[in-house]
Amino acid sequence: YTALEWATQQTRAYFEAEGAPIDRHLAPSLVRYQAKRYLARLGHDAQEDEGEAYAFQTLPNNGLSLSYRGDLLYVLRILKALEGQLPAPGASRARQAFWHQQLIFDYAAPSAAELRPSLNLLVLWETDAAYTLRRLSLVCPKVGALTRESVAAYWMIEIPHPTVARAQMPLGGRAPEVP
Repeated sequence: YTALEWATQQTRAYFEAEGAPIDRHLAPSLVRYQAKRYLARLGHDAQEDEGEAYAFQTLPNNGLSLSYRGDLLYVLRILKALEGQLPAPGASRARQAFWHQQLIFDYAAPSAAELRPSLNLLVLWETDAAYTLRRLSLVCPKVGALTRESVAAYWMIEIPHPTVARAQMPLGGRAPEVP
């Protein structure tokens, strides 16, 4: 949340300094650029090294990718929502494979070329017309091709803002048990 809030603020400031209306094509690129800079300042710009479980990379078309290698390989892509919905992957075979939850070969696994289960997740960010960050959602994509009608997800949940989540914490300091 903090990185994307800062990035959308910087994007708004850019257009205000230019005295120009927010350009819906340029603004997502500025958000990606600013979010990447913010994450780099926090030390999240390191590419995957030997024994490193965490990796960060830039994707074309305004995306960022994070991955975590544990028992399961988690790959997380951060993208702008399309009118509050999961965007279609389009003609990109790599994006379509990501949406289809295809297993990948993990050559850095303990035994070379081990097929490690992976889970592909998306964080979708949404803004209002003034480019104020409104919501983040976590999505587990199921399928997608060229059109929005081809897109489906296993599930989609809103990520609560950290200040709201802390405010809702019970007095005992422990989160309630969720089945």
